[in-house]
Amino acid sequence: MRRFKNKKKLLGIIVLCVMGCVAITPTPEDITSKPKTVEVKKIEPVNGTYSGKIATLKQDVHDGTFTFDTGDSYEGKWSKKTIQGEGKYTYKDLGTYEGNFKKGQRSGKGTFTWNDNSIYEGQWKNDYINGKGIYTYSDGSYLNGTFKGNQFYEGKYTVTINDVTYKYKIEDGSLTKSIEVVYKDHASYDGTYEDNKLTGSGTFTYNNTDQYFGGVTEGKKQGNGTYTWASGAKYIGQWNQDMMNGQGVYYYNSDKSSSLEGTFSNNAPQGECVYKKNSTEKYKTYWENGNCVKVEGYKDE
Repeated sequence: MRRFKNKKKLLGIIVLCVMGCVAITPTPEDITSKPKTVEVKKIEPVNGTYSGKIATLKQDVHDGTFTFDTGDSYEGKWSKKTIQGEGKYTYKDLGTYEGNFKKGQRSGKGTFTWNDNSIYEGQWKNDYINGKGIYTYSDGSYLNGTFKGNQFYEGKYTVTINDVTYKYKIEDGSLTKSIEVVYKDHASYDGTYEDNKLTGSGTFTYNNTDQYFGGVTEGKKQGNGTYTWASGAKYIGQWNQDMMNGQGVYYYNSDKSSSLEGTFSNNAPQGECVYKKNSTEKYKTYWENGNCVKVEGYKDE
């Protein structure tokens, strides 16, 4: 082993930079209050008044309007005295459905607009919401996925609060622990949450394309994780309170040919660290408050 003579040149090579992280907004606390069952009245055969064309032997399908004694009304296609095909059904006290009918029931694609301005657009079967669709609440939040019997079964619930968009994953009709969060500056989080806080594991993607994947506690990087800079540099190791703290390896470029391995404190190397250069040389370095204060000899790998 021999001493490294050009210490200043080496110190210039092993400068370490750490990108700050975006602030993490807590998740909304009222997401479970949203109903996941949609209220839709069935179409009941009642008396009323019909106006329009009458079916003939040559033309079975025809257009017509029926006004029910209840105050509801239908305007659209008929077949053999039955609502069949495209049409519009208006409830006196609930809302309006526009779409396809089969044997007097909503079936196929259709849109229901409630009087409170909430809207469902998607698939129907046997008068129920069934299949793929989007239900939008009057406040703009929405359910996007699969419905069964007017019940939201699988997909995502999306809500935007103070310019932050939250996407909650729902399976078997229940909220899971998975969430996507998109911030105003287009940074994002994709991972787990607990007690309305980003906790567990996940991926942070920043607006400059930096990315972190690993442990998360209350919106901060915690435990083991990997941070990759847009430049290709990468840190793999331990984190505490959103900063590199503990044992880790910092790679200076994407090919990992040069690295610094050792103890990190508050995003900076601390104490004795091993610096590898071009995968062929190894140096013992000593750090104080993020500054390299000593470099010892090297040996070939």
